[in-house]
Amino acid sequence: MKHIIKESPPIDFNTYRRLPNATYQGLRKNRSLYKKVKLALTSEQGFVCCYCGRRISGGSDTQIEHIYAKGTDVYEEMQLDYETNLVACCDGGKTERAAGRIRECDLYCESVKGDKILPVNPLMQGCEDKFLYVEDGDIIGVNKDGEVTIKILNLTSPIIKNMRKHCLR
Repeated sequence: MKHIIKESPPIDFNTYRRLPNATYQGLRKNRSLYKKVKLALTSEQGFVCCYCGRRISGGSDTQIEHIYAKGTDVYEEMQLDYETNLVACCDGGKTERAAGRIRECDLYCESVKGDKILPVNPLMQGCEDKFLYVEDGDIIGVNKDGEVTIKILNLTSPIIKNMRKHCLR
């Protein structure tokens, strides 16, 4: 996990989120604005998933992720908060799962996070210091918060572990 330094959101997104009944579902229906926001988030992250570091394009392999997801107490008020709640993530293996290439237990990132609040998230200063990476691709939490975050996101999935292993070579 890499700390994300947030940039300014697209101007049209600022205009949209000031509308009285603006919602994330409404944003999704506005396909052009949704794509623009998704690409802006992906770009500010260096085209890597906010959780696992997997390369993402900003296209169909990328999703807008809420740090505080639907189902959490603060979702309604934070659903369009670009600066403190919106990031870009990979699809967590959903595409591979749909094609029958991986097992459900190997899903990761957003696809397994649900409405859980992560003790460590990529908008936190120093989040990188909560994890160690091993040559075999494994990830280790250096404290309880890191360990819990790894478990929630299933960052020990063999799929992600193998990707990290190849990157560490």
